[in-house]
Amino acid sequence: MANTAYQVTEADIESVLRSNILTVHHTNGEPFNKMASVLIGQLDLDQVDQAAHHGASQDEKADSAKTEIARQLRSIGVLKYERALG
Repeated sequence: MANTAYQVTEADIESVLRSNILTVHHTNGEPFNKMASVLIGQLDLDQVDQAAHHGASQDEKADSAKTEIARQLRSIGVLKYERALG
């Protein structure tokens, strides 16, 4: 049976940081690629893999994985929670 695990990369994390640029907290002037290299060791990669399996296509898998990465980054304080307006 083929290994179907989603392989989280530092590029995935950097992409999430870039797409949430306005909510990134405590960068201390570090570029996103350096932050990603540290953060990859702080994420629950099994949870990211499980989230990725909810997608049917490769693009959907990547989107689901990045959504989970963002959720985890919020839970550890790297991304601020966005407040709903209204």
